[in-house]
Amino acid sequence: MAHAEYRVYRLGIKYHPEKPDDKEVEEITTLDHLQYETYYKITPNQQTRLIKHWMCWGRTDYELPYCEEPIQSPNPSTTVRAPAQAVIK
Repeated sequence: MAHAEYRVYRLGIKYHPEKPDDKEVEEITTLDHLQYETYYKITPNQQTRLIKHWMCWGRTDYELPYCEEPIQSPNPSTTVRAPAQAVIK
């Protein structure tokens, strides 16, 4: 049996950023900000920013809901699930 994992991204999208009243819309998706812009390009000026992302275990087929965002500790110095650290030598 295989174990699957996927990433969930919280994106902020402005469809008409040149308009002063344009509000940012948040979207939860499995596409990162670059993939989302390429796949769902609506306007030539659309702006998409990556707000947060996390890993989920399991499958994404059969229209299953994405896993919840990991909970962070009330103390900002300690997190329940810390991101991986790159080692530079």
